[in-house]
Amino acid sequence: MKLLFLQNVYDAMGGSFMVNCSLARKFLHEGHEVFFVSLRSSGRSDLLPYPNTAKKLVINADEIWDTPLLSDALKMFKGGHLLRGMRQVKDRRHFDLSLKLDFEKCKLEIGKIDPDFIICSHYECLEAVPTAYLKKTINHYHTTFNQVEAHRTQLPFFKKYNDRVGRLLWLSDATCKRAKAAGLSNSSYIYNPINFESLEESTCMSNHALFIGRFSSEKRVDLLVKLFDETIREYKINYWELDLVGMGELSDEVKEVMQRNPHIHYLGPTADPKSAYLNSSLLLLASEYEGFALVVLEANECGVPCLAFDFGEAAKEEIIHGETGYLIVQNDVEAYKKAMAQIMIDEALRLKLGSASKEFAKQFHMSAIYQQWLELFDELKESNG
Repeated sequence: MKLLFLQNVYDAMGGSFMVNCSLARKFLHEGHEVFFVSLRSSGRSDLLPYPNTAKKLVINADEIWDTPLLSDALKMFKGGHLLRGMRQVKDRRHFDLSLKLDFEKCKLEIGKIDPDFIICSHYECLEAVPTAYLKKTINHYHTTFNQVEAHRTQLPFFKKYNDRVGRLLWLSDATCKRAKAAGLSNSSYIYNPINFESLEESTCMSNHALFIGRFSSEKRVDLLVKLFDETIREYKINYWELDLVGMGELSDEVKEVMQRNPHIHYLGPTADPKSAYLNSSLLLLASEYEGFALVVLEANECGVPCLAFDFGEAAKEEIIHGETGYLIVQNDVEAYKKAMAQIMIDEALRLKLGSASKEFAKQFHMSAIYQQWLELFDELKESNG
C-alpha cells in the first residue's frame, strides 16, 4: 500500500508532525510505502526526525507558509497606518495567488505518486488534492472542535468537503460527536498512538513531579509553577521536586519563582522522554486547552498518573477521574492544589493511580491504533468500490 502524508509545511515541529512520523514508521515497518508531501517550509528548521526510508517532497521550497492576516490590515487602517495596511493587503493577495499555484503543482505531483490513500494533516491542503483522489483522502484534524468554531471560515470549509472526501477524522469521540452535531456526518475518530511501549514502570516513590512539553502559552507553565510553589509551601511538602522538560523560552514569571524555590528545575528538551516519565511520580498539566494530550498517555504507559485541569473535549477520554489521575474544573486553582497535595502525600493513592494508568494505556498502543487505521482503509476501499 502506498500512503501519502500531506502537510502545509515541511519543517515545523509540532504534535501533528510527531504523530505523522510515528504512524509512518509503523506503516513502513509493516512493508508499506510512505511519502511526505509538504506545500512549503516554515523558515525555522529542517532538522526534523522524518523516517529515513520515507520519501519527501516540498512543492515550493522558495516561499514560507506565513499567512498575512487581513484582520491585522484592518487594525492598521483603524490605527491610521494606511501604507502598512495596504502593504499587508498586498502581501495577503500575493500569498493567496501563489498558494493557488502551489495547489495546482501539488495536484500534479500527487497524480505522479498515485497513492492508495492520502492523510491530510491541515484542512487547507484539501485544496491541493486532485478531485480523483478526494475519496481516498482522510482529513486528520489535530485539534479540538472548539478551534473549528473559533474560526468562522473553518466550519463552512469542512461542510464543503464533508461528502467529497473519504473521511473527516477527529482525535476523540467527544470531538467526533460535536462534528456530527454540526452537520459533518462523514466523521469518525481514531486516537493518537503512544510513541513507545515500556516494559519498565515508575515506582511512583521518587517525589518528583514532571511537566513535559512545549513552553507555549496555552500550556500555562507559569501557572503550573506558581501552583506547585504554593502547594509545597502551604501543605508543608517541600520534599517534592518539579522537573520542567521541553522546548521553548521560560517566562520571567517562571524564572522569578525558580530563583526563590530550589525545588523547581529546568532540564531543557530531551530525546528520551520515557526516562523522564520513569523518574517521576506525577505528571502535572495546567493547559488551557489541548487537542489530544499525548503526554498524559505516555506518562500512563510508564505507570505515572496525571493531574490536569479539564483541557477540553478529549480530557475525559484520556484521564479517568479518580482512577488514572485527577481532572480539575478549569481554573479552580484551590481544588488543583488540594488534589496535588493529596497525591503527593498519599503514597498508596499514587501507587493505585499509577497501576491503573499503566493498564489504561494499553488501548493507545501503536499495535491497536494501527489496526484501526487498517480498518478505516478497508472501509474506504469498500465504499469506493
